Amino acid sequence: MAKLRVLALLATGLSALAATPTAAAVNGCLPGTYGPPGTETAACTLAPVGTYVSTAGATYWTAAPIGSYVPSLGATSPTLASQGYYVPSPGMSTQIQASPGYYVPTVGAGSQTQASPGYYVATAGATSQTASSPGYYIPGPGASSASAQIIAPAGTYAPAGAAAPTPASPGYYIPSPGSSS
Repeated sequence: MAKLRVLALLATGLSALAATPTAAAVNGCLPGTYGPPGTETAACTLAPVGTYVSTAGATYWTAAPIGSYVPSLGATSPTLASQGYYVPSPGMSTQIQASPGYYVPTVGAGSQTQASPGYYVATAGATSQTASSPGYYIPGPGASSASAQIIAPAGTYAPAGAAAPTPASPGYYIPSPGSSS
């Protein structure tokens, strides 16, 4: 008789535990939507632009992290910024194209990279920088056109990607400007 009572109590306790709501069942909201506890599915709110909701039963949205964006309502995940683009702040709805003089070589970037001395970036949305031509140099960062190249003067040379001309070695003579070696 005592065993039956223990089994009955155990059965009652287990069914009570099974009826306890879990965190995912706080409301009837589907991924991409959210609402306060107890909200029915039809009353859930779509995640705003720049945010997403990845799980069911959410009570709040999550802002897209730096390097990603969410362009539409009701998103279930953010989109990584493409090469040539970046997203500098959380909660953005669009990616920003890299400016001339800058480039973005990776997916999911939070910033653009300035062209190094010896290089230039002539177009918006670039994924790489371009080396200065042999015989020319670019002394500073952020050059945005090939016209930033300066011809190496006589007595010096400049290989591709040079940030400064190099004087001729002792015993050598470079008579004309624009030499690359």
